[in-house]
Amino acid sequence: SLARTVGYVGVGTLEFMVQDGAWYFLEMNTRIQVEHPVTELVTGIDLVQAQIRVARGEPLWFGQEHVVMRGHAIECRINAEDAGDGFRPVFGTVTRYREPAGFGVRLESAVAAGTVVAPHYDSLLAKLVVWAEDRAGAIARAQRALRDLVVEGLTTTRAFHQLALQHPAFVAGATTVNFIPRHLAAALASLPRGTPAAPAPPSPPAEELELEINGRRFQVTVRRPASGAAEAVRQRQAPRAGRIAPPQGAVVAALQGTVVALAVAPGQAVAAGALLLVIEAMKMENEVLAPRAGIVGHIEVVVGQIVEPGMPLLRLHDAPAA
Repeated sequence: SLARTVGYVGVGTLEFMVQDGAWYFLEMNTRIQVEHPVTELVTGIDLVQAQIRVARGEPLWFGQEHVVMRGHAIECRINAEDAGDGFRPVFGTVTRYREPAGFGVRLESAVAAGTVVAPHYDSLLAKLVVWAEDRAGAIARAQRALRDLVVEGLTTTRAFHQLALQHPAFVAGATTVNFIPRHLAAALASLPRGTPAAPAPPSPPAEELELEINGRRFQVTVRRPASGAAEAVRQRQAPRAGRIAPPQGAVVAALQGTVVALAVAPGQAVAAGALLLVIEAMKMENEVLAPRAGIVGHIEVVVGQIVEPGMPLLRLHDAPAA
């Protein structure tokens, strides 16, 4: 009735909050949702096909009376994020990738070994969706599929989903918007950082070179395969000779991204935890907060600037004694 009232035609998602039996409307997303496979698995209706048919002016091939929910479905978003560090986006190269399979398991992904995860796009790598006759069966199937899923070379949310699926509150369906901070905060903080890469095959003879370009030093490996053609691979940025730690009082970037907002100005007094600036990475905004109270000094960056991990963002000086 809501869609009919506003004259909406097409696939969309209405979102509500539910508390104590009362329903509160939040918003309508006028598009296919990331979670649409859950609806498809429990109804058997291809929503993408339906959307295309509606756009072509064709009638739907089913009525509301034909929409019957069967079974239980769960979707796990496999993101390039560090759940143990506030779901911070991470970047790198997928060195090994293997998808789970079997009845009731659906995986949508464009990832393969060698895929480079850059900061310019969303952090979503794959969607793992499972279906079973009931919730308990779906949880068990999701746990098995996550064990079989292999993504190496960078940190993902795979371990987070494994923790969530086994928690008694999730198993009982007693999850709220506070589920993560209330039940998983300690477990997430103890997650190992990083994922070991798969063993690499033997490399052809190589020569290590150190280059300096525009004041920055890089180490480059030049491999010479049997074909005779040289292949250059940048290994890492080499440290500059005599390079020192960030200046005293500097607030540094924790991740690579683009500065999208500055919330302070030089000379401004800030309290501990105050917002200093915002860095966007993979379509996610990451707030940089003051580690302590102080006076903002020189600001090293401008809006629109790309920053690297460890790069100074601004200076924070001690406030003068009263």
